[in-house]
Amino acid sequence: MKELKKVFEDINEVIDKNVNETIEKHNVETGKLLLKMELVQQLGSAIKSSCLEVLNEVENDVLNSIVFMSQSFYRNSMMCLRSAMELSLSFIYYHDRNYEFLLWKNNRMDMTWSKLFDSDNSIISQKYLNLFISGNLKIDELRETIRKHYHECSEYVHGKYEYMQSINEMKIEYAAEAVKEYFEQANGVIDILILLLFIRFGEECNLRTLADDKIGIWNPIIKRYGGEL
Repeated sequence: MKELKKVFEDINEVIDKNVNETIEKHNVETGKLLLKMELVQQLGSAIKSSCLEVLNEVENDVLNSIVFMSQSFYRNSMMCLRSAMELSLSFIYYHDRNYEFLLWKNNRMDMTWSKLFDSDNSIISQKYLNLFISGNLKIDELRETIRKHYHECSEYVHGKYEYMQSINEMKIEYAAEAVKEYFEQANGVIDILILLLFIRFGEECNLRTLADDKIGIWNPIIKRYGGEL
């Protein structure tokens, strides 16, 4: 028992060291990410939906990913981001399909990537998005960005050899390249969520006025994809 306790004490010591080093070197990037999550929480507070718990789970996934990243558990952080991406799309999907949400909630239906990504009938189809936007949204670019981030995060989930943490780094330790990759994926995933929330609920919930204090965060995201919401 004493040996086991010593093992966990050593692990905790390493993790504390990793957290301190990560925050010291990436304080600015982490702060910006947390500001984006604060915006998501702010937008979520204005949205009335029967499946709001799904959006809350997205927030938990992202925060868990930040914790894992700071501890140098990089594969785990990417797995959380992949879940956040899936649930972000699922939230929008289920908001307009309450019957399917109830089936899913009661474990009588599974969500599939094909439902979320279908080019004709999904929430990122031209037909659906045009219900809510008046500008020239770059839908193909948006779809490709979603596909890219989902694919990259999925590589960690599926345990591809080159993505296994035990192969790339024999110890649990800070890795600058892994942190850089994490922030690229995390910002991409959160930006997509913010954009989708503004597309679907922007006018309905007056999100522009609500989040005017954070216009410096959400306005560049919208402009990047050419949307006038």
